[in-house]
Amino acid sequence: ATSVQTRCRVQHRSGDRYQVDCYQGMQRIQCCGHGLLAAAHALLAPGDQRCLDFGSGIWAECMPDDDAQPEIRLHLPRIACTSVDIPGWALHLLHGAAGEPVTPVEAASTAEANGYLLLRLNERADLGSLLVDLSLITTSTRRAVLLWQHDAAQPGRVRTRYFAPQYGNAEDAATGSVLRVLGPHLQHVAGLDSFVVIQCSSGGGRMTARNTDASVSISGNVQPVDSEELPA
Repeated sequence: ATSVQTRCRVQHRSGDRYQVDCYQGMQRIQCCGHGLLAAAHALLAPGDQRCLDFGSGIWAECMPDDDAQPEIRLHLPRIACTSVDIPGWALHLLHGAAGEPVTPVEAASTAEANGYLLLRLNERADLGSLLVDLSLITTSTRRAVLLWQHDAAQPGRVRTRYFAPQYGNAEDAATGSVLRVLGPHLQHVAGLDSFVVIQCSSGGGRMTARNTDASVSISGNVQPVDSEELPA
């Protein structure tokens, strides 16, 4: 589960323009994908607007899905990553339920030192039950770590887990922001233009993602809650 509560603060600027600031605890963060998607649902659900501009190349729209039902999609700018050698520390990061080591099969990272490291696992690995050495991530890298696997027998389905203990987020239940990196990477290595993301966390997040020329659009179910149901 997410270690620290993540929230988005929305301020209307003018017309369809909004400023959204994302926070993890008291710390402002670059982007919270599922928080922004929730904000888009809250603003677009009344039906008064069809498109929103959140700034920094992030925008949202409401359009018919394949069944002609209204679907809210959040567009995030694509972020490139490149294949890299698997870091030595990552070879000792993962263990199965019986204590056996589990080794990533390939790695990719973004250019920024505080960006993302993507570690692909063999499709036979039981991603949900893997034990992850969070202290090793904290002491070895400034990048958030995404574990992912893709089964060729289920080409439109990708399983993930996401960790950023350096920033107070031991494991995220549902992560949308990293799809702006994973989407283009999957398009390059697996030819996937769209896919379903199953997050193998205790919370079991699920999103869909689609690559476009300039963005990765994400969608998912959002459950409204009363303010008194929110954590203090």
